[in-house]
Amino acid sequence: MNFLNFSKRILEVILLSSTVSLLTVKVALSQPENNILLDTTVLDQEFVGSTNLGAFINEGFIFVGQTYTAGLTGTLTGVNIDVNSFNDLNGRKITEYFPLRVAIHEVSAGLPTRNILGETILNSSSASLNNFISFSQTIPQVIGKQYAIIVNYFGAPPSGAQQGIGIWSGRVGNEYLGGQLVFSNELTQWDSYDDNDLNFRTFVNPGKTASVPESSSVLSLLMFGALGGSLALKKIRTSIN
Repeated sequence: MNFLNFSKRILEVILLSSTVSLLTVKVALSQPENNILLDTTVLDQEFVGSTNLGAFINEGFIFVGQTYTAGLTGTLTGVNIDVNSFNDLNGRKITEYFPLRVAIHEVSAGLPTRNILGETILNSSSASLNNFISFSQTIPQVIGKQYAIIVNYFGAPPSGAQQGIGIWSGRVGNEYLGGQLVFSNELTQWDSYDDNDLNFRTFVNPGKTASVPESSSVLSLLMFGALGGSLALKKIRTSIN
């Protein structure tokens, strides 16, 4: 093999290597970004069934809620609750409309804290177990850790006798061991009934992720492949000349 043919073979190898590098870049760029959650929502916690309990909202207490223990680690995608306004129940008529506010609180020692992980205000005073309530915030869930679903009526008058606007249905008997009914007139002091639970469901994205090279690594790979091919070509041409 003469020197010219040998140099051509080297050039072919270098160009092939550069092509492979460029293909690698193309594949990497076509993948999702780092740590993108896969769109998988599953039922995590649930307490539903026949009802023999109703927790009035804005009657004795402004804030009413249910604590629960996460069974999965991931991101909370939504909840179901069982709240009906007195208007919907054909009970005491409310002349003014108040939307229902739903929030997820952290829990410490079995009771909610002031730390709100996410919240939303509905366009209704009621929310049935068929209504999926989602949140714009990313709300982490850690298996074995407790959280609380807390509701109140946005813009409602002070709580008190004949000021109730809605009722959250549940059941007596401590049938859900992962949490309890909680209530408060302020977010700093809470009380609970440990043998009462309110109807609810939680839905979680388990949080599986897909990883790809960082963008800086992709650009470095592209530059290395192009520069390597250019330098090798220049060297071969010099040798041929």
